[in-house]
Amino acid sequence: MYNKKRFDIFSSQYKPDIISIEILFAAIDSFADYVYPLFAGNNKITIIMFDSYYMKKWQVESRDTVSRQTVFSVEKLLCYHPQKKIKHDFYIVNNPDWVNIVAVDKDGNVILVKQHRLGTDEYTIETVAGLIDPGEDPLQAASRELLEETGYKAETFILLKKLAANPAIMNNYIYFYCALDVHKVASQALDIAEDIEIVTLQPGEVISSMKNGTINHSIIVTALLLFFMSPYCSYPKEDIVIY
Repeated sequence: MYNKKRFDIFSSQYKPDIISIEILFAAIDSFADYVYPLFAGNNKITIIMFDSYYMKKWQVESRDTVSRQTVFSVEKLLCYHPQKKIKHDFYIVNNPDWVNIVAVDKDGNVILVKQHRLGTDEYTIETVAGLIDPGEDPLQAASRELLEETGYKAETFILLKKLAANPAIMNNYIYFYCALDVHKVASQALDIAEDIEIVTLQPGEVISSMKNGTINHSIIVTALLLFFMSPYCSYPKEDIVIY
């Protein structure tokens, strides 16, 4: 949280101008990270400063790997807070970056996948997604995952957004793509532990599925909304209601 400070400067005879404002900014620049001027009349300057001086990063003093699995590892971090003067243990999950692909065919249908997820012990309907292999370009990973999980190939890939997966405990990022004009070119090439059914839905059906909870994976909902709200989707924006 930023510490919010408010300064009101009054003068019955003083009219602020650009130069005087710059002088004020220079005076406070050494201890304010963000400064926003607000004006009320010709003889008052209100400056709102958001000062992060009181927010310090945790310092990592040591880290130990407590679990190492095929696609992730868990580390225990002993950290010190320089202002609070305390030490605390934190756990983080090291993951490779992920790709997530909203695939759309020439008729505007969305190509999704259905699979059993053991975390919630449910069948889920999701967009195509997967891990980025070491040294692999995110776009290459997106194309590979789309082909492997569905047998589809896209004429165009567009990066919609790169977002942190979960900054609280995870260190990886998700690359969200839309794949346009996808078409079937091959059979699925699934990993040994994958059992995936291809699901094709019209845009309105996708919206309804998010609204009624059939599609309830938070990352998948994010991916779909990124696409539906983008200029690459012709579905009416006013009809995108999922609550």
